[in-house]
Amino acid sequence: MRNSEVRGSVWLVAALATMAGCARLQAQTALSLARGTRVRVVVPVFDSGGTVGIVSRLVGDTLTIRLLQRSETLIIVLSEETRLEVSTGHHTDALKGMGVGLFLGAAGGGIAGRASGDDKGWFGFTANEKAGLGAAFFGVVGALAGAAIGGNHEREGWTSVVLPPRSRIGAVPSGDHRVAIVYSVSF
Repeated sequence: MRNSEVRGSVWLVAALATMAGCARLQAQTALSLARGTRVRVVVPVFDSGGTVGIVSRLVGDTLTIRLLQRSETLIIVLSEETRLEVSTGHHTDALKGMGVGLFLGAAGGGIAGRASGDDKGWFGFTANEKAGLGAAFFGVVGALAGAAIGGNHEREGWTSVVLPPRSRIGAVPSGDHRVAIVYSVSF
């Protein structure tokens, strides 16, 4: 083969490799997000808190979301630095508040009842009886108050989505009319 034929073959391979762009490996699994899914995208270069939106579409490694606070759409190319999370829904802390309130109310009522000592006279309670009654009464009051306070504290849960690794093939000029074919895999 002559030098010009080799150069032409290299250019053909380089052009095909560049047009192929991003080749998918067999072991890779495609990322799948249903339209309407609530997501948070964190791109460390731009923001630290993340951008929340609704998935409009996902094609390859390009995600299009509709922002919640504005009527804009945002197109994001998912890369190694991108963190993608899917909403698991809104949750309250009512049960946690109920448990904390029950514990604090029962402990406080029991301690106060025990500390008040025995009653004198023909009708009275012993310190242990007052501790039990105080723990029961203030435990219920604490549980109700804790449930009310915790129920007003709403938060959103998020689950991280593992982005599939990507492989890229491309051509880079390397001088003296040569072209280097570059193949990279991201993990």
